[in-house]
Amino acid sequence: MALPSIPSGYVGREYLRVGGGYGSAAAGVSPAGGLDVDSAGHLATDGDVTIAGKLSATSMDNVQFTGQLRASVGGVDKTWSRWIGATDIYDRNSPATLQLVEMYGGRVYAAAVTANATGQVVNLALPEDYDGSALKITYYWTATTGSSGDIFWHTYWNAFGDGQSMNVEGAQNNSVDTFLGQKYLHVLSNTGTPYGAATGHTLTLFIRRLEAYVLDTFDGTVLLIGIRLSYA
Repeated sequence: MALPSIPSGYVGREYLRVGGGYGSAAAGVSPAGGLDVDSAGHLATDGDVTIAGKLSATSMDNVQFTGQLRASVGGVDKTWSRWIGATDIYDRNSPATLQLVEMYGGRVYAAAVTANATGQVVNLALPEDYDGSALKITYYWTATTGSSGDIFWHTYWNAFGDGQSMNVEGAQNNSVDTFLGQKYLHVLSNTGTPYGAATGHTLTLFIRRLEAYVLDTFDGTVLLIGIRLSYA
């Protein structure tokens, strides 16, 4: 019986072959699929690998993935991320404030809402396996007016579960960003834990730019393009 094909770079080394060995299906060896281990400790497999314990690597250069990587901690998918664009942001004053902003003549546009103290509202469902961990909120914004100053983002974010009262003030998440230039993309992230995170899975956000607050010194209009929510 012919031996299974040996991956390039491993030829001539001592091998342990389990389940027919790596690439055994292509070599016509039964059973198909399996694991090869050489004398240097390299492993090659064409099947699935499940690790219940700790996996360590001496360098990130030694870890390569050609498919999708999903990182799970305690059964929770920590790769979750959610983008909410301007079209999904409800302005408390009037939905008509949604506007298409021309960044470069006839070629580059951004949908945005005017961010001010009146506030914008976002509602979204958190993952079913959300474990109450801290979250990261990232603001994407620009401006076509103004020349200098800082922007103060003041956000209430609260998580609610079935049967829980939503009649609460909840938790705040505050952060400051500096104006870089007209029609520049500004990206600012901040982390924290929403109110009710331990039991809630429906997240509500009330986002405001407090232009009258002492920390807000920007002399123009802020255009909120969107936000991203993810694990911190």
